[in-house]
Amino acid sequence: MADEPAEVRQVALRLEHHFRLEHHWGENTVTRFANEISIQVGQGVCYLGFYEVNPPLLLGSPEEISEKVESIKSLRAEGIFRVVVPLEKMQDFINAIQSTLGRAAPVNLRAMESKEAPK
Repeated sequence: MADEPAEVRQVALRLEHHFRLEHHWGENTVTRFANEISIQVGQGVCYLGFYEVNPPLLLGSPEEISEKVESIKSLRAEGIFRVVVPLEKMQDFINAIQSTLGRAAPVNLRAMESKEAPK
């Protein structure tokens, strides 16, 4: 979409505002767990990458677990989904996320914000 002429993008945006969108998930859509995200900005677009990180299973005494944790150099974040979003739509996405989170769990989110990060 970044390579499209500005006139084509404007027509697409006007169409979007004239018609109600019917969101649809196909039968073969797979839902995955994502607990990590990356955002990169390119020419007129944002690349959103979603990842799944599985922490290692740590067994043993507290000392053995501590040694294993110290020896871990990195964890693999497996890419499960990547999408390119036009920059002009990003504010709509941000607003939708904030609005949904604000309605879904305002008390829980405020409680999490007030806690200090573990040291």
